[in-house]
Amino acid sequence: MAMIYPFMQSLREAPFPAPGHTVKIKSFIPESGTEMISLTRPLDSWLEHVDFSTLFRCLGHEEVLQVFASTVLERRIVFIAEELGTLSQVINAVAALLYPFTWQHTFIPIVPEILIDVVMAPTPFLLGVQKRLLEYVTDQPDLCDLLVVDLSEGVKNPFIVSIGDEKNILPPKFREEILQALSARKDNSSECIYICFLIKYIFCGKSQLCTCRIRAV
Repeated sequence: MAMIYPFMQSLREAPFPAPGHTVKIKSFIPESGTEMISLTRPLDSWLEHVDFSTLFRCLGHEEVLQVFASTVLERRIVFIAEELGTLSQVINAVAALLYPFTWQHTFIPIVPEILIDVVMAPTPFLLGVQKRLLEYVTDQPDLCDLLVVDLSEGVKNPFIVSIGDEKNILPPKFREEILQALSARKDNSSECIYICFLIKYIFCGKSQLCTCRIRAV
């Protein structure tokens, strides 16, 4: 442990490299002395085409975290908006927040009216539905485990339907760390959002978040 801690501390303090770039970390190895370890970030195109600006324009930081938490628990989530572009950009951005993991369940950024019955499926999903079809979403017998998010700008409470525990899903420390990182970010670029969620997940909330997920199951 005494050997690992200095290395992890140096890793945390090192600047996060751009794709394809390398960062050098000092590491002390008994009988060998101090060595420089080179870590190269792979060229990963996963987030290159994800637009987070629409997500953070429609929802505040706290609301994004609640949606993220519901996604981690693999709940049924429906996004409501007038514009098709808004639905597509937001739902893809929400799925990208799980990086490096991927959403493994039903994923339909824009649900056509002919397939609207999919909102009644009992399994986890991420769906985008136009606002004119909202009644089909809310007028169903079972609203259990369902989160309906209104992406209209300016609404006080974007959660049309919710379970009520969304604020308490994430461990407090993990939640506060991400909120601070989001508030301090320079822009809505994929790299900035990636750092806010992934780095805090690795160094702050990984074990707690996994425990939270297991308890929920």
